[in-house]
Amino acid sequence: MPEFCIDFLPIHGSRSGDAIIIAFEPGTDGQEIIVVDGGFRSDGEALVEYIRDEYDSEFVDIVICSHPDEDHSAGLAPVLEELEVGMLWVHRPARHFRRVHPTQPLAEARARLLQASLNHVHTLEGLASERSVPVCEPFEGLSYAGGRLVVLGPSVRLYRQALERFSQGNRRTLDGRLERLAEAVGEELIETSENEDLRKAENTSSVVLRFQSDSGVSALLTADATQLALRRALNYSLRALGSRPLQSFDVFQVPHHGAFRNVGPWLFDSVDVASAIISASESDPQHPNDVVLDAFENSGCDVYVTGASGVRIIGYDDGTYQVERF
Repeated sequence: MPEFCIDFLPIHGSRSGDAIIIAFEPGTDGQEIIVVDGGFRSDGEALVEYIRDEYDSEFVDIVICSHPDEDHSAGLAPVLEELEVGMLWVHRPARHFRRVHPTQPLAEARARLLQASLNHVHTLEGLASERSVPVCEPFEGLSYAGGRLVVLGPSVRLYRQALERFSQGNRRTLDGRLERLAEAVGEELIETSENEDLRKAENTSSVVLRFQSDSGVSALLTADATQLALRRALNYSLRALGSRPLQSFDVFQVPHHGAFRNVGPWLFDSVDVASAIISASESDPQHPNDVVLDAFENSGCDVYVTGASGVRIIGYDDGTYQVERF
């Protein structure tokens, strides 16, 4: 029997997203299932059926929402609605805003507006409350299963820095147009500034997770992490977990579906990757970016893009793993 499986499910439609399942000891009495993001709502419904069919289970140990964007969070609602869930890991932005600005006259009104703008996260919190599912916020250092799963980022400090810029609609739309123009003409990776990444606040708040099996197979799940968020997460891994300066990962999820500005040239001096996974819809014309694809292929790792099919990592007790499509 496999020691673990990591399933990157396909996202259908014109936009990319993430829907990931980690299963410890699949098919045994000790099976544990963790869901990391659920894509859009229709993807979440498919995820529920996949868990029932593939893992013969009506129970999920942990549901993790990496950040509030719809292509990650909306699909988690069906999981909470249709399956029994042991715990929900999700950031609670309105609570943090109230704590940061306790005496600001308009703080409560701003917190309510923030909550309304992040309606998918608010929905998850409501479902957890209705079903008495405990809620925990995933900040650096939080771990599960004896350290097999560790949150490398964000820190509370970085999260609150990003929170100040959440949901800044028109400016984000303009920034997005400028980014797409830059990507269209870009021929090599660039390093983004801290201020630039903080403007992409929701992505900077992404949960970065390190998975390490008992046999030593490692994976880094990055959601939509910006370069700032990823650099901070890797620094935490060095500082707190004793990782080597060149950190090795058997499996590395390329951030933000292979977007141009989420991967800088510095990354290839910081990590050694065997297999790179990109969660991108077959119908998404913007993801993955060709420059990002070339950079990972030229680094010598194997690159897998989900597209119309899913990608499965199967790990074994002897420290080996294989990659399959499904």
